[in-house]
Amino acid sequence: MPYRTKLIGVADIVLEAYQNGAGIKDLAIVYGVSAGTVKNLLKRNGVPIRSQGRPKGKGIHIKGTPAYQRKYLYGLTQEEYNKLQQDQNGLCAICITRPANVVDHCHSTNKVRGLLCRQCNLGIGHLGDSTDTVAKALAYLERA
Repeated sequence: MPYRTKLIGVADIVLEAYQNGAGIKDLAIVYGVSAGTVKNLLKRNGVPIRSQGRPKGKGIHIKGTPAYQRKYLYGLTQEEYNKLQQDQNGLCAICITRPANVVDHCHSTNKVRGLLCRQCNLGIGHLGDSTDTVAKALAYLERA
């Protein structure tokens, strides 16, 4: 049973996340296993497999508390989140004026960079999380 060794300690989290709407492929990516491994875990635990996968729409749909969502999406515990809030005095790491309530992360590595306000997070997201594009935007603003 090789799939059990890879999912030891997280089987309950995987089962709960699937029952809360996460898709099999999404869970496989997050936990670094194949979709078949996740499917086998679900079957062994008597969880019915959804024929259509996760709910339709954009992104991963996860029910639960914000703390549960941060843990599921970014691996960020409540203690780590509280520490980030404390380190940033509860303010956005970019503008330092609005409350920091969004977890900013690298989309390639999923590594948490810090906490931002919604506006700053959307701003860097619209600029493609690219330091080159942000530098060009800064140069453009400074010309005015």
